[in-house]
Parts: sequence; C-alpha cells; structure tokens
Amino acid sequence: MKNWPAPIKTLKNLPMLHSHDLKEPIRKIHFFADRLRAQLSNRFYDEELKYFERIEGAAKRMGSLIDDLLSYSHVSMKPKLFEDVDLNNVIKLVLHDLELQVEEKEAKINCQTLPVIRGHQMQVRQAFQNLVSNALKFNKTGTTPDITITCKKVQGKDLSLNVSFQEKQKDFYLLEVRDKGIGFDQEDAERVFNVFTRLHGNSEYKGSGVGLSIVRKVAENHNGYAMANSEAGKGTCVQVLFPVSN
Repeated sequence: MKNWPAPIKTLKNLPMLHSHDLKEPIRKIHFFADRLRAQLSNRFYDEELKYFERIEGAAKRMGSLIDDLLSYSHVSMKPKLFEDVDLNNVIKLVLHDLELQVEEKEAKINCQTLPVIRGHQMQVRQAFQNLVSNALKFNKTGTTPDITITCKKVQGKDLSLNVSFQEKQKDFYLLEVRDKGIGFDQEDAERVFNVFTRLHGNSEYKGSGVGLSIVRKVAENHNGYAMANSEAGKGTCVQVLFPVSN
C-alpha cells in the first residue's frame, strides 16, 4: 500500500508554512492572467471574457482565503508574553485601518472609554479589526452603519456561562460591539464562531467565515470568552470577555 503523507490535522500546523509558499501560486495566477488579458482582450468573445473573469474572481477569493487562514494560524497558539494593552489605542488603530470603509459607508461609530488589559497587542487588535469590519459589512442595504462599542466590569458568577468555581470569583471586562445590521437567528449564535461558517452567500457579502473564529480564539488565548446575541433584521451584539488583571 502506498504511504500517503500525513494530513494536516489542525490549522496549528500552518505556521510551519511560510506565507510566501502559500501565496506565490496565487501571485503567479494573477500575473499570467493579467498578461493574457492584455494580449488577448481584443480577441475575446463575450462568453470567453466571462469565463476569464470567473477565473480571476476565483483566484482573488483564494488569495483572501489564504490570508484569513494565515491570520487564524497566527492566533492558534497562545502568546507567551503579555503586556499592558490600551484598548482605546487599539480601537484608534482599527478605525485608521478601516478608514476608507467607514467614510464610504458614512458609518456612525460611538466608542466608550475602554480599559487597559493584559494581553497580546497584535492579537487583540486583530480581534477588534474583525469585529468592526463585520459590523460594517453586514449592514442593511440603504442604511448607515451604526456601531457602538461599550465596556463594563462584571463578575464571573454573574455570567450566563459554564465557568469554574475559581472563575466565578474573578472580575472580567465585558466588551460589546453592537450594530444595527442584518443580524442572524439566535440559534446560529454558536455556529458563527466555527471556522468557515457563512450564513450568507458570497455574492451578497464577501468573506471566508474566519473572522469570528479569530475573535473567539483570541479571547480564549487571554483566558476569556466570546459570544454573540442577534436577531435577524435587527442587528448583532458580539461580547468579548477579558479577565481583569490584579
């Protein structure tokens, strides 16, 4: 019997692969597709041009999927070194990165003063980038995105979660990112945190279904939790819990 290579069992194996190894084939597809288009565009029939555009679209989606997989792989391992992370600065950086989308959609974003937590700066930033990006993306057609970011301190014993006795005695920062977008059925509130879970077609809302998986993984890496409350047509509230450092 032929000895097949062992399969990749989890995405934790991905950090062993260089991003260059994964992205170079996509770069080549884009490069040669652009050259073919330049050389043959005046010879394409309408149907052939449609096929060509589908190839380019598929290559772009694959590139986005690889980027998301690499992002997930980077947060799959718990960081060894934590530092003080000012969440106010994190949100400023996130909004700077998403400046074009915010301006294009004329989004309203209201953010309360947020605490400083012990954590990994880049992972926390990545989590909030996904949260705000989702709130911008899953907006109702013809409406202005309205996003609110709040925080309050809660005790583990007051959480509607199955936590240990020790965690019930702890304090947590409960951060909420709330929008007034399309929402989803509450019965899907746990499923949306699974990798590659998409509740809407790619033609309606672009994405790979990795964003909320990253949010939950970052929360877990910080000994916290992530959950969602939503109602179809009425918006979503994603809650992230970080322990209060003493």
